[in-house]
Amino acid sequence: MKVAARFPVTESPWLFHLLILFHIAFPVLGYFTVGWHWVLVFVSLSTAWSFYFCRKHYHLITNAPDDLCWSGEHWLMQPDAQLGSAMYLTILPSSWISSFACLLHFEVAGQRYYWLFSRQSLGPRVYSELVYLCRLTLTADLKKSR
Repeated sequence: MKVAARFPVTESPWLFHLLILFHIAFPVLGYFTVGWHWVLVFVSLSTAWSFYFCRKHYHLITNAPDDLCWSGEHWLMQPDAQLGSAMYLTILPSSWISSFACLLHFEVAGQRYYWLFSRQSLGPRVYSELVYLCRLTLTADLKKSR
């Protein structure tokens, strides 16, 4: 399998710490707002429930079986290195791209995948290359659909 560029799907510590900070802030704010009251129990339980699901989704967008690869024509990923088969991905226009991070949406055989890439985890040069290739692909797909 020829690969022109590889982009590792990695954990994003700054995002995870932001999630923790955000979820700790609610019970603390609740305590300073209502004090020891039954509402604080409700706020704490709701926050714990929210943190569970946020953490679950965080792990979905920061873990993948392989690196995201660009072959020069297609996005692909090799889900099982032993089998050697590649999964050809289609990038979706609902992907979110900014100067510091991007959440890319891909689809293959009706199944959708979401991965988070950040400038901090990839490095400025590799992140810029990823953003350029994504925008190039999305623009080409848009022109094809017209």
